[in-house]
Amino acid sequence: MRFFKVIIILIFIFYINIFGREYRIGKVFIEYFGRDTVDFSGISILDDYVSIKASQETILELMNHLKNWIYDNNGYETFISVENINPTLTDSVVYINPKLKVMVNKRIVVDSILVKGVNDRLKKILVTKFKEFIGKSMNSDEKIAMRKIISNYKFIKLAKEPVIVKSIDGKNCLYIELEEARENKFLGSLAYVPRKGTTDGYFTGNFEMNLHNFSGLGRKIEISWMRLNQYSQELMVYYFQPFVLQKYIFFDLKFSQVLRDTLYVLRSFYFSSGRSFKNVRLGFILGGMEGMPTKSGKKLLNETSNRERSLGISFFINTRNNDKNPKKGYFVTTNLLGNYRNYMGDKSYGYSIELNYDFNMSISSFVFNLNGLLGKKWVNLETPLYTDYFWVGGARDLRGYAEDFFKGLTVFVTSFEIRKLLGLYSRVFMFTDLGYIDGVIPYSYGFGMMFNSRVGIVGLTYALGKDDTFSTAKIHLVLENRF
Repeated sequence: MRFFKVIIILIFIFYINIFGREYRIGKVFIEYFGRDTVDFSGISILDDYVSIKASQETILELMNHLKNWIYDNNGYETFISVENINPTLTDSVVYINPKLKVMVNKRIVVDSILVKGVNDRLKKILVTKFKEFIGKSMNSDEKIAMRKIISNYKFIKLAKEPVIVKSIDGKNCLYIELEEARENKFLGSLAYVPRKGTTDGYFTGNFEMNLHNFSGLGRKIEISWMRLNQYSQELMVYYFQPFVLQKYIFFDLKFSQVLRDTLYVLRSFYFSSGRSFKNVRLGFILGGMEGMPTKSGKKLLNETSNRERSLGISFFINTRNNDKNPKKGYFVTTNLLGNYRNYMGDKSYGYSIELNYDFNMSISSFVFNLNGLLGKKWVNLETPLYTDYFWVGGARDLRGYAEDFFKGLTVFVTSFEIRKLLGLYSRVFMFTDLGYIDGVIPYSYGFGMMFNSRVGIVGLTYALGKDDTFSTAKIHLVLENRF
């Protein structure tokens, strides 16, 4: 590097007697030396420096960029120096037209892999995946392939750009430093439903704790509790295992228990397993549901306990660039289930479909978002049971109504939002919600905001449903903390 500086200084001392001249790089020539051939076709780096103001910094920058380009595209270690200059004077501008001498030393290939920043079990998995790079040079194509492998592990990310370092025994070691993505979160939300008619106002809310990298292998644990209204509440526990036997095979377990209107308790347990790809999961679902009326429910609903068993398939795809505040991409998850039920001695079969979606498109400085739910359940009963219904309404979909205000066998809810993104987790937005629940067509509209603050992500939504006024509008407050 000192030799390079001396050459540049001599160049400018030689021309310093032409006071007032402007010096630019001009055309760059390359003199190539080495045993191996480097293909310079398609190189655009030299064109980027044509007519740039000449200085010690710009010429050193040019040589460094050329050196990196040769390595990224061909994998060779090179030494570059200024061989000579061919100055020309045009309109009081001196073009120095440097001639660079490129000396090719040798092609650098990976001999071993070193992974830092994750636990030992994950290191073994990743080193096995990265073995395909041994014997290869880490050019731009190989770096893209490496990032694709890492992107399959949503709970980690690159801490630094991978580099090749010399080990003690003189081998080329690919050093990859990773870190855990900060996706764990604590979320609490509070909503107030104002007094309407003879019904007193009341608060609803929920608590949610998500650990997205439990024990360092991407295991996910979610626990949530929700107060749907003054008579209903819900508990859900979810466990997700992304890898089985170091393969892209996942399984998850979900348990939930819901008290509806102090009349009915719904308890469900589902197991799912399948194959994971980069943004896609395909699998099967096995589980069941049990409905148990309370003492008052037996009298009012005239129902007894019933059990339902389900078997089906699941599909999941997520291409959003940011799950919490996306600018582009989409999310779709679908469950198709066949159901078998034994109720009061009668055996019956049915099937159901549940589809959730979220589409995002950026136009100018705004993001247009379309999200919603489609649910349909076919049952062989003249009077459906509590276990048969989809429940919608509240902060998740129809925001102008109380939580789980509607129930139906055929449910379609869609929301359209116009968002102005203000940061990674911050935005302001306007929205309208539209639903179809067994022939009923509710709607709501309003505005909201979400800001990332020192205490966490704070969200506020103001929504009006049918026949609502300012005093009966629904207000949803959310506080989410990521750690």
